[in-house]
Amino acid sequence: MMNKLLKILLSLVATGGVFYEINSRFNFVKIAIVDNPYDVKEEKEEDSTQNNPTITDTEPLIDTMEEKTDNYVSIYNQAGKLVNVSVEIAKEQAAKEKGLANRRYLGTYSGLLYVYEQNALYPFQIKDSLLYLDILFIDDNGTIVDIKQNVSPCVQNTCEDIKVDKMYKYILEVNGNFCKENDIIIGNSITFHLK
Repeated sequence: MMNKLLKILLSLVATGGVFYEINSRFNFVKIAIVDNPYDVKEEKEEDSTQNNPTITDTEPLIDTMEEKTDNYVSIYNQAGKLVNVSVEIAKEQAAKEKGLANRRYLGTYSGLLYVYEQNALYPFQIKDSLLYLDILFIDDNGTIVDIKQNVSPCVQNTCEDIKVDKMYKYILEVNGNFCKENDIIIGNSITFHLK
């Protein structure tokens, strides 16, 4: 009886080790214990950051997709409620070019935030994307100026530029249908909580 239990235990440990090794290579499942970045209380009085969101420069922005993050953005949806999204940040050119390429999973309330120097019309593609994405274009005042909803994956050698008519400083990529499910539209505002 003891031999059987020992064999079962060793088998479970070996299976866990194999799963850990495969997961560390392909990153199928993210396992982490972190403080809840979504625990932001709504304030009843007018918040001055609602109209003029800022990025705090207490620490350098994260430039690679692999680093863990406590950064998030608060989107004020059509009903005036906060929708918080944990974000990884692409500020350097290499991180912008990589984007969400070859990523097979994006958390329900997770996204990638591209940060540019100023409002402009930057060329933008989602090359090697495997996910359907909602792409929010945000100006320097934190206003959503355009949304491309449920954009199809692009795994071809050349992907078309995603065209926007209004200038923007930030791009937020989230899962496809995120905006529809969370009642987010053009004109809604975003507050940045970035370290």
